Amino acid sequence: MAIILPSIAADMIGLAFPWATENPTAGRITGGEINAADSHRVGTILALLDAIPRHLHPTDQKDLLLFEAIRGTLRGALENWRGASSGDSTSKLRAEAMFGGNHPIAALYQLLRRCPDEMPPSHIAGLDFIEDTAGRRSLRADVATAVSAFHNGEFKAATVLAGSVSEALLLWAIRRHDQTAVLSALSNYRCDNNGRPRGDDPEAWDIRAYVEIAKQCNIIDGRIRNAVHLCADYRNLIHPGLAQRLGLVCSSATAHLALGAMEAIIEHLSRGRA
Repeated sequence: MAIILPSIAADMIGLAFPWATENPTAGRITGGEINAADSHRVGTILALLDAIPRHLHPTDQKDLLLFEAIRGTLRGALENWRGASSGDSTSKLRAEAMFGGNHPIAALYQLLRRCPDEMPPSHIAGLDFIEDTAGRRSLRADVATAVSAFHNGEFKAATVLAGSVSEALLLWAIRRHDQTAVLSALSNYRCDNNGRPRGDDPEAWDIRAYVEIAKQCNIIDGRIRNAVHLCADYRNLIHPGLAQRLGLVCSSATAHLALGAMEAIIEHLSRGRA
């Protein structure tokens, strides 16, 4: 099943139970009673909740507890409704104190609206080593999009975007490294690469130059170098016609390789090894 974003689940709640989207009165939405006749709607919402990836779940501890409590309540209600008549007064979803006095469906709607649709998984969420706030946010968004694309079966997007992040991180690390060492590594690389790249500005280099020069400068290790080289050719498949000319096809495997290389670079740089 494709991954579901929090906003999509929230939109479905709005379609199934429009009253849940109303502005709360005195901070609460008590809503109407939901019973077995609504089981198909509740089941759909629960299925969407189960398809939201963990890294898009609430990060605040209280919100996460509320999220799990509501999910458990919906699951329990469906169990109780199995075989029950639609008029069963003993099994209804109502506003409760544990949901802040809100109806659980309304509380869930409010909660989902607070959740971001893009966020990197926790183990690569930081990028705190990048001082520039705007640049850090942009890369975080790209990481999140690459991961989401992979989980959604969009392997070309995941491969290309992960390669783009790797390239940006290597460029960042090379720019902050000792430039005398960088130019020396560049000279050595040109000797092995027919004098290319011609210019000294790293902005004009490609990902293969970045990875070789970064390795010579000990910015990355041989493991990361090899990982990046395995997916370097796929980095530029965003250009029309290139995939056909090179005979390359993005797949789950190429996406795995690109995401793995990206994560390895992030973990390496986050430890201050550049």
